[in-house]
Amino acid sequence: MNLSEQQFTEWIKEKIRGAALKNNTYYFVVKGNTVCINAFCSIYGISKHKFNGALETLDEVTIHRNVGKKKKNEKNIFLQTWFNWLITSYGDHMPNSNHIYLPTFFTKNDLFETALKNFIMECGYNFSEKFFLDFWKEHFPQIKISKSFRMGPW
Repeated sequence: MNLSEQQFTEWIKEKIRGAALKNNTYYFVVKGNTVCINAFCSIYGISKHKFNGALETLDEVTIHRNVGKKKKNEKNIFLQTWFNWLITSYGDHMPNSNHIYLPTFFTKNDLFETALKNFIMECGYNFSEKFFLDFWKEHFPQIKISKSFRMGPW
């Protein structure tokens, strides 16, 4: 076979999809004979690492071994846009600092859940609350949630 890394991984995935799964192990047909995973990998020169990588990403399209990076980048772009929308829509910029305060009715958990719902609708998968909070801390540390609301003098 003369395949690129990406094509080879996709070929392995196709073979896994066509294999029989019995007692939690895969069985492949090679030249009319049923063989176990070890024999299949040995016949085609597939390392355990390569086979397991294909198995773990079976439902994803192989993009030159950067599937995880693509998803992380997609999350980052979404959150960058979402936080910018949040600032524009609700942010109160402080004149004496770079802090931007959100109204007191927001909580970090509410913001996470709102962003997550929008992301799932747009991209079809999710991210963790830790990922959200880490992104916030790293990219938008100036955004704060007001702890109280005070009216100025009348």
